[in-house]
Amino acid sequence: MASGDRKLEQRLDELAQQGADPLRLEVLDRARQFKRSWIDMAEVLLKVRASGAYQAWGYADFHAYCADELLIKRKTVDKLTGSLTAIKRHAPALLDAEDLERPIPSYDAVDYFARAVGDGGDDSPADRPIEVLDELREAVFDQVRPVSAIRRQFNPVLYPKSDDQCVLEALEKASAAARRIASLLPDIDGLSRGRVLEVETALEALQRDLELLIPGARERLEQLRARAS
Repeated sequence: MASGDRKLEQRLDELAQQGADPLRLEVLDRARQFKRSWIDMAEVLLKVRASGAYQAWGYADFHAYCADELLIKRKTVDKLTGSLTAIKRHAPALLDAEDLERPIPSYDAVDYFARAVGDGGDDSPADRPIEVLDELREAVFDQVRPVSAIRRQFNPVLYPKSDDQCVLEALEKASAAARRIASLLPDIDGLSRGRVLEVETALEALQRDLELLIPGARERLEQLRARAS
């Protein structure tokens, strides 16, 4: 049993023996199982947040209660509750208690969708093509694709990189590649010592040039981001 699971089980036993609030015990029990059923976890978290029950349990802040008692970080709590809210709004049929065979998307995938349509705080989803959002909806809720595949397909369309970001990434990749090649040269059979030294010298010069360019590219990108925020 993992350390986090043991802590939750011990806490559950302690509170049960103390005759704690049944809702409090229910939340702890679901916290042990939410990786298998994140919707159940999100549902009870929404209930606790809406009722303010955590205050009666000695916590002034909802996220502090989640972190301390449930061992769930703020970011995960917000993803869980936000994703369930998005399902209720955009795909309520997934919550049909009688449809137990229908697969449930991960909360990461639903969170991605929520942000793309503006439910997650994105500032300007209005300029995103409706057909792209419809395709995303299908990928998340109907095809139940993993979030990694969804990001690969939709990031270039929904979150296109600026020219400055592409320039910086190219410089950083080139620098990493030069270092990698230089580290491999001594292990390559068949290359003369003279050839190795020649290539190493060229790679060192290339890395110096790249290292001079990277700070300026990074600064330009940060300035653009600061103006946009």
